Amino acid sequence: MKHLFNLNKLYIYIGLCLFFCCQDNLTDPIECADYDLFEDECGQCTQCDEYCDCDLEECDWNLSKDSCGVCFGDDTSCIGCMSENATNYNMEASIPCDDCCVYSNIFIVYSDNNGFDPSLHQTNINVPIYWLNNSNHEIIIKTVNSPQPSCAQDQESIYTNNNCSSYDSIELCEDINQGCMWDVPDSYNQNWDNFEITVPAGTGLTSPTQFYFIGFPYPSGYQYYYDLDNENTQYGFINVNQN
Repeated sequence: MKHLFNLNKLYIYIGLCLFFCCQDNLTDPIECADYDLFEDECGQCTQCDEYCDCDLEECDWNLSKDSCGVCFGDDTSCIGCMSENATNYNMEASIPCDDCCVYSNIFIVYSDNNGFDPSLHQTNINVPIYWLNNSNHEIIIKTVNSPQPSCAQDQESIYTNNNCSSYDSIELCEDINQGCMWDVPDSYNQNWDNFEITVPAGTGLTSPTQFYFIGFPYPSGYQYYYDLDNENTQYGFINVNQN
């Protein structure tokens, strides 16, 4: 009996749709309850209630809502930049945009009292990093090497070589020894490893010459430092995130 009752509801639902689709002058609103149907949040008559309690394979409650929860929307009202490091971060967005985030340059300020302020910077890939110097003397920025290439066992090789880690060049690793592969991390950055720059005293945002690193193509953590003297070293850290 329940199956027959639901079948009758379906016939009524289809007939109702056909009837109103053929009308040119509809002035009276449809009362879904008069046809044993439910009215969803978009004002549409449905066979399923808000709990999707029905026999349909796909619940028809709120089918007119888009991914943003807007009735008859086009999925654009909740798209935006979801990266907290971006200048146009949209905390209301629930769908990430494609390449719409805008990132400002990173400025790291050095002073004798505070060192690098802040000592940890959060940034994104391909964003330049600038150093400003509030002290009365020049500072030399040096870097700690990024993750380095190394020789490792090739997991797809039919050969097993327990000595792969001892080979320190690509020639020894791949050309001479079977079963090994030269592994280059994505975050390996030779430009960073060779980077060293002298920032004059009093360098600020309006200085005619700026001192910067071009940015990083891959997300990772990077470290730099300044040797005050033989006993004191100021360190700074840059955490690079994916856009």
